[in-house]
Amino acid sequence: MSLFIWNLFSDDTVYSQPGADVYSQYIYQQHFIHTEAVRDRPMTPVWKTVAPFSLPLWNPYTYGGHSFVGDSQSALFYPPTWLVAYLSPASALNVLMAFHTLVIGLCVYMWAAWRGLRPAASFVGGVIAMLGGTYFMHIYAGHMSNLGSMAWAPLVFWGIDGWLRTRRIKWVVLSAAGAALQIYAGHAQYAYYTAIVAGLYSLMFMWQAERRVAVAAGLLAIYPLAAAFSAIQLLPSYGAMMESVRASGTGFDFAKMFGFPPENLLTLVAPWFYGGSEKVAYWGRCYLWEMQLYIGVAGLALALFGLGGQKTGDRIRWGALLVIVCLLAFGVNVPVLYKFLYKLAPFYASFRGASKFVFFIGLFGALLAATGVNRLLNKEKPAIGWGAVWCGLGVVCLIFGVSFGGKGWESMKDWMIRSNECYLNPGYWVQPGVMDAAKALSGTALQIGGALLVATGALMLAARKVPHVAWALCAIVVAELYVFAQNNLPSFKTSQIAGGEVREILARNRGDYRVLNLIAPMSGMAFRSEGLWGNEPSVLKRYSEFMTFTQGDDPDTANQNLHFKRIDSRLFGMLRGRYAFEFDGANIRAVPISQDVMGRFYIVSNYEVIKSRDEIFKTLANPQFDLKTKVILEQEPNPKPEVESVEYTVRLVNASTDQWTLEVTCNRATMLVMTDAWSRDWKAVTLPGSVQTNYDVLPANYILRAIPLTAGRHVFRIEYVPWGLAQGRGVTFAAIAFAGCVLAFPSWRRKLRLEPA
Repeated sequence: MSLFIWNLFSDDTVYSQPGADVYSQYIYQQHFIHTEAVRDRPMTPVWKTVAPFSLPLWNPYTYGGHSFVGDSQSALFYPPTWLVAYLSPASALNVLMAFHTLVIGLCVYMWAAWRGLRPAASFVGGVIAMLGGTYFMHIYAGHMSNLGSMAWAPLVFWGIDGWLRTRRIKWVVLSAAGAALQIYAGHAQYAYYTAIVAGLYSLMFMWQAERRVAVAAGLLAIYPLAAAFSAIQLLPSYGAMMESVRASGTGFDFAKMFGFPPENLLTLVAPWFYGGSEKVAYWGRCYLWEMQLYIGVAGLALALFGLGGQKTGDRIRWGALLVIVCLLAFGVNVPVLYKFLYKLAPFYASFRGASKFVFFIGLFGALLAATGVNRLLNKEKPAIGWGAVWCGLGVVCLIFGVSFGGKGWESMKDWMIRSNECYLNPGYWVQPGVMDAAKALSGTALQIGGALLVATGALMLAARKVPHVAWALCAIVVAELYVFAQNNLPSFKTSQIAGGEVREILARNRGDYRVLNLIAPMSGMAFRSEGLWGNEPSVLKRYSEFMTFTQGDDPDTANQNLHFKRIDSRLFGMLRGRYAFEFDGANIRAVPISQDVMGRFYIVSNYEVIKSRDEIFKTLANPQFDLKTKVILEQEPNPKPEVESVEYTVRLVNASTDQWTLEVTCNRATMLVMTDAWSRDWKAVTLPGSVQTNYDVLPANYILRAIPLTAGRHVFRIEYVPWGLAQGRGVTFAAIAFAGCVLAFPSWRRKLRLEPA
């Protein structure tokens, strides 16, 4: 953990690459959680038994508003989120990175120790899990939710092993707890992929157990129990997802992105062959952090040695499991398998980035490497051919490393560019010296890998006669990975982020409006500035379809990514859009995007009912349609407005991220329109003194909110009530209480026949 110590509690230095996810998203999210936790606002009663502070349910600062509690990446119910909420955003993120790195190392250590491996062997396995490329590179990328969900995965497999060996219910609970913590930590895709791999793992190894029906029942109970443990997060997330752009999956072109490139298997030996250092940018396919398999050259050798020491049946099972996981990671590079899963596997089409499966190769590699160390410490002798093969491969790498370059290297680079999966700007290559530096790094990476292969092979040969050489191999593994991690732990100052300049511009132009911030779209979460767009997958489907339409694109293609070709649409005024932020090469400047900006609330009595989305958009786009005096609904309002002039007042009593309390008076039946994104989970609650007993919150102009009002004085609260939250809370508390009783009282287990007598 010495890697993190220098900036662990820094208020202005954050680990991860500038421009990556912490820089563009999580620093702002942490600001939002921090300010909502510590600011003085009424405590929502539902949270008094959940968190020690007030939690925001709705995020009004991106995408015109969307669910925050339903966005799994917010990790609102994850206890570590609460523990760091009062720290500064920078130190909170650093602490979470260090904490999860330690968690995965400890979990693998305990898993390996439980399997009977020596402490030194278990330690090596933990170090590989912590510092190997399949995990640690996500710190480089600033993937906070990824790191959290990945860290608990070893518990799932440890619990499966325990259940298969002992058939004690505590192991099912442990596995379910690990899966639930993955869900709470915020990365649904890793939780889902862990379930897939856990299913494969169970199928591979359950056939060795006795009483297979009972064993299968326990294995099948793991994920329903995990769902019950995490229902308070799972149900609101599911409800939010059903309104998001990923409700019915994603388009094939989007989902197929980021399959693991087969040529990146070379990173097992030469992690920097395709760049990724301070001097040479990554020029391979996709992004470096999920295309990196490095677990140390010595770690790879020890993993294969550990695999070779398994019983024949187990060796076949492990081999088959690793091959299947590798094929899954290849994604669309194995088109038949990928298309089959995309079309038929539930929720598979909701995610992109099949390369995330490589994490499990690293995880299992860590366990097998620990097994290999254990074999050496038990004085098992590697075969002569084993060391000779590694020495031979090392010599080959050294030869290629010395001679590699020229036209062969340039042909490889050009092929990467033509693949359309290389996201490095082609202009990068025209910079002086870049090409030569990249060639030199590729050659050096092969030379270092070759030298390590030769050294590892020689030490394994020496271990045949001098068993204590095993300690040298352990030292090489730890040293390799420490150097690798140290060279992949960049940091940046929070003063570097573009949000600071945007904040200054907004401070000079105060008002209740939204901005189109394409430079730092999530930055409004840090200083409470509402934005028209964002940078995460939780955007409401209706909203994304509308914004896609404003750019002249087909709404059916709407997703979280949108290329803004025009920023001056009159329809942005309907969303209170006033400025767009542009970077002119030297400074950030604010550009007006709408001449007629709506207020937060306005009264309208003239309406038209249109149920077709495309007809609604066509009507709104018509310059003759007056957005201020007429609104489009999708059903008849109750009560119906009187189409006459209305005298009214609207007074805001109080507001928070999740609710608005209003007092409205009107002399005729009319409608109140709120220029915030509509969701089915926004409700209006009657308060004392109101003339109306029931209020509907209807979609207006497809994406806004409309509330029909009768004549008189109205006092009501518009509040966000996430789907499934109350039910999920009850299920979670009941499941945890039941599991606690079962574990605490043996008599319960006997009566329920949950395990052998």
